[in-house]
Amino acid sequence: KIIKPMNEKPPIDQNTSSSTSPFCRLLKEKFSLINEHMDQWEENWLNWIIEDDIRSTIRTLMIESVNSIYLPFYKKYSVINFSKKKMAQYTRWSPTKIIQLLNR
Repeated sequence: KIIKPMNEKPPIDQNTSSSTSPFCRLLKEKFSLINEHMDQWEENWLNWIIEDDIRSTIRTLMIESVNSIYLPFYKKYSVINFSKKKMAQYTRWSPTKIIQLLNR
C-alpha cells in the first residue's frame, strides 16, 4: 500500500481535542502504516531477496521513494502534535533511519 503525502492540513475542529480530530486520526493511521511496513521490512527483507542485483535495485528505488515522498511528508507532519501520549512511537521511522536500514 503506497502512502502519499497530504497536500493541505485540514482545519482541526475546535470542539474536539486536537489529537482526536479526523486530521490527527488520519496522521496516526498514515504513520502507523509506515511503522508496520518498516518493521516487517527491517525484519525480513534481506532474507527474502537473495540476488544482489535485485536487492541493489530495490534499495535504490526505495531510497528514491523515501527522499521524494516520505521525507517531505515527515518534515511537514512529524512536527504536528497529533498524539498526546505516543508521538515518539508514531514518528520512530524517520527518513534517516529508513535510509540507514536500506544501506546496510
